Amino acid sequence: MSKVLASKRRVVEATAVHQIVEAGGYAGGTSGCAGFIRGAARQVGVTLPVTDEVCAERRTHNLTMCGESLNLGRGQQIFDAALPSGRLVSIKGGDSRDVTVAVEALRAFIEAGGDVTMYHLTGEAQTIREGQTIVEPATNLMMRRASLAAIIEAQGSAAWDFSDSSEQFAFVRMDGKYPRFRIHWSSVPADCFIDANVIPFHTDDDMGGVTYESMNDKAIAECANVAVFESGKVTVDGVEIAKPMRSAESKLLAAIINGKGEAVKGCRQTATTMKKKLGHASECVQTVRGKGYRVAA
Repeated sequence: MSKVLASKRRVVEATAVHQIVEAGGYAGGTSGCAGFIRGAARQVGVTLPVTDEVCAERRTHNLTMCGESLNLGRGQQIFDAALPSGRLVSIKGGDSRDVTVAVEALRAFIEAGGDVTMYHLTGEAQTIREGQTIVEPATNLMMRRASLAAIIEAQGSAAWDFSDSSEQFAFVRMDGKYPRFRIHWSSVPADCFIDANVIPFHTDDDMGGVTYESMNDKAIAECANVAVFESGKVTVDGVEIAKPMRSAESKLLAAIINGKGEAVKGCRQTATTMKKKLGHASECVQTVRGKGYRVAA
């Protein structure tokens, strides 16, 4: 039998993220979601990891859902999507239990007063196997949402201990050389759930407004028609560039712009790729032989 590319639960999760994006939200691994992740982290005074799934390339498989590319195979660290309101969510389909490998970052965020809204989903879907390229969305999506902070509070300090105990509903386990924070859904206390019962999946945020803002609301570096944001988003003439910059590229561009004409050292390969992604706007960056790069006068 051919290799499984996406299990039924992964299709359920991908369908939920697709519907969130269709409703005006943001998929994990995009600059839109990264802006809210950094905003939530800043509010409580910690740092959270973000991933770049737009630049990520899948070497062997090309899967699409409703005409959009699916980058399956690498997790989003903690958050899978942001609702249109900016609320950050983690989506677990079926019996999926592992929340993140970024255990220490998650712990710092929760203990500083942050929270993650967990979506525990079920639905009807087909397993995707090698040779298939089109993923049909799951149907009959149902959900029950929970507060991760409430789950961890209910478990107590043991939630951060390494364990495989069937008596714990929240704990850390080792997966090879990586720690993973895990939830046993069937054992989670009822009062940790936002929904008393399973309800049809929807993308509305009926849990109250979020109190943090996206870091994409204000540029950290601007020059002429180019703007760089803390999430790594880069715009030219107010429009996000077609091929997003990696973190090193956007940081170098921000440093060059904020250098106000002074040369800034940077990796040549990083600078070359950065300028290619800027397109015609790359003329705002000049090479200074032996010194690095500066913003054009």
